[in-house]
Amino acid sequence: MLYRLIVELCRFTVRLCCRNRVTVHGAENVPAAGPAVLVANHASYMDPPVIAMALRRQIYFMAREEILAAPVLGPILRRCGVFPVRQGAADRAAIRRAMALLSAGELVCVFPEGTRSKSGELLSPQPGAALIAARSGAPLIPVALSGTFEAYPPHARWMRPARISVAFGPPILSQAEESEGGRSQELAGISRKIMAEIDRMLEAGRKVGAAA
Repeated sequence: MLYRLIVELCRFTVRLCCRNRVTVHGAENVPAAGPAVLVANHASYMDPPVIAMALRRQIYFMAREEILAAPVLGPILRRCGVFPVRQGAADRAAIRRAMALLSAGELVCVFPEGTRSKSGELLSPQPGAALIAARSGAPLIPVALSGTFEAYPPHARWMRPARISVAFGPPILSQAEESEGGRSQELAGISRKIMAEIDRMLEAGRKVGAAA
C-alpha cells in the first residue's frame, strides 16, 4: 500500500536526519476503529508525516490546494488520501470530503490554525474542525506536536537533529447548538477549548523534558 510505504520512508528519513525516533504518547486515546477528527498544531512540513508515523491506522489529511497542485508531490499525496482545502474560505467540497470519510469510519486530520506558525507558537484556531465534528458526531482528538519546528522550521532547506514527540489527548465531543448564532459561538468556543488543551499538553511535555 502506497500510504504505508510513504510512512515508512518518512520514518527512515526522520531517524536519519533528526538522529532520533519520534516519541508517542496517548495513542490509546485514538479509537482502534471508527471515525475521529484529529486536531493538531502546525509549525512544520514534518507535522503530517510525524502524526502518520505515530498510528497504525491510515489518516486522511487536509492540505492546501497549492501543495496538491505540485507536479510530482501532488499526485503522490492524493494517492495517499490527502485532499485539498482552500485557505481563508469555507471550503464546502473539503467539508463534504471530510464528512464522507468520517461516515466511512476513517480518521481525518485537520490543522485548525490554517497555516504553519512561523514562530512555532500556537495561532488562533479556525472553526472548521469543530464544524466537521459537530456535523458528523465524531469526537475531536487534540494532537500536540513538539520538536518539529526545531527539526524543520519554515524556510529551512534541510532537517536538523531534534527531539520530536507527538501526544494524543482524550477525545472532546462537539455539541454545537443548531441555531445559527448559537452554533457559530459554540463552534468558536470548542475551537478555543481544543487549542487550549493542545497548549496544556505542550506545556506538560516541556516540563517533563526539563525534568529529564
